[in-house]
Amino acid sequence: MRVVTWMLLPLIVGIFLAIPSEAADPATPPSIPSLIFPTEQAHPFVVDGLCRASADHGFGFHLATDGTRQLCVLFDLQDGTPIYLSDGQQTLVYDLANSRVVRVPNSRLSVSVDWNQENPKPLKFNFDFEFTEDSKKLAGQKSFFRIDRFVRAYGAALQPIASDNDTESFAFQRATGTAEVVQVPRGELNWFRFTSCRAGDNYYGMLVEARLGTPPPATLLFPELTALGREIKVIDLDKFRSRHQEWAGVDGKSGPRRWRTDTEGDRQTPLVSRLGKVART
Repeated sequence: MRVVTWMLLPLIVGIFLAIPSEAADPATPPSIPSLIFPTEQAHPFVVDGLCRASADHGFGFHLATDGTRQLCVLFDLQDGTPIYLSDGQQTLVYDLANSRVVRVPNSRLSVSVDWNQENPKPLKFNFDFEFTEDSKKLAGQKSFFRIDRFVRAYGAALQPIASDNDTESFAFQRATGTAEVVQVPRGELNWFRFTSCRAGDNYYGMLVEARLGTPPPATLLFPELTALGREIKVIDLDKFRSRHQEWAGVDGKSGPRRWRTDTEGDRQTPLVSRLGKVART
């Protein structure tokens, strides 16, 4: 399996806690759009990001949509190996223990980053992998990135900090010491970046980079299975129903499989041994 090429490197949050830059007029916190797919009036965008439970373990994620199609990927940060890769109607699941890929029809992977100001741990990352006998039941399975809720929650409390001439950055530090930063371009808002770093860490616990507008075609490409089969064994779940229980984990019945992690939870909680480890709320 080829290594995912959009690996994101951690930075030290200290660079974002610099002295605010001098400006003639106070900077205004940006208006960040909510990014949700699918919706009735979906807009095209690409999101790449990461969520780390510790310095050594975490997930990378990718979602691209042109407003109609989508490609959603969850991968291991350590080596870039894709764990799930979905176009919203089918999903490739990497079975590391058996060195093979399983295609699961009528399935969808979704990822989300949310902010709930009322929660003591407001920043949440979640991924859902759902499969069902009835593809219509997938309609409610959405990916979303609600950095807009973070910006609205703190508004004027967001402090402008040092940034280069082409961007603006705004930061907020929680009572726990965790610092969040939103960075946007000056002028037209065609991208934004959100980071979160816990006190004492020298890596990002969360990073979200969003590009607004029509995505490059390559970001939506689902693997051609015949070509993929030349590199690694590929099986189809429909042809291996006797193996269904292995993947469902619920007595062989199709249904949603959900796990959650957050940036302030337990640093290491075993989840599924062959898929790595993740913190869980």
